[in-house]
Amino acid sequence: MKLRAIGIQRFLQAASGLIILGLLVEIVTLLWFHPLSFVLFAFVGAILIGLGIVVYLLSLVFAVALPDGQKRALSDFAERDAEKEADEERIEITTKGKSIVPSYQKTLREL
Repeated sequence: MKLRAIGIQRFLQAASGLIILGLLVEIVTLLWFHPLSFVLFAFVGAILIGLGIVVYLLSLVFAVALPDGQKRALSDFAERDAEKEADEERIEITTKGKSIVPSYQKTLREL
């Protein structure tokens, strides 16, 4: 399985799961009075939290491809922009060149 095909959502779920598990291990070891509790706290808890951070950072690097749903959403925005431009052209044609836009909006568009 390719890392890019997994998607950022899966990476973030794995990272958050590891961090939460590491914090739970550290909470339990703080409540447990035994010499091994420090070993679990220092090594197991810290390693789980560290792995969670590493997975999160890897998600920023490897999960750059947008899922299909987000691609569709971006194309919807492009379609909306095209429809808006077409509507503005229709309004301009129906008003026969007479501008119905207030003058302050004209100056903002020219900037």
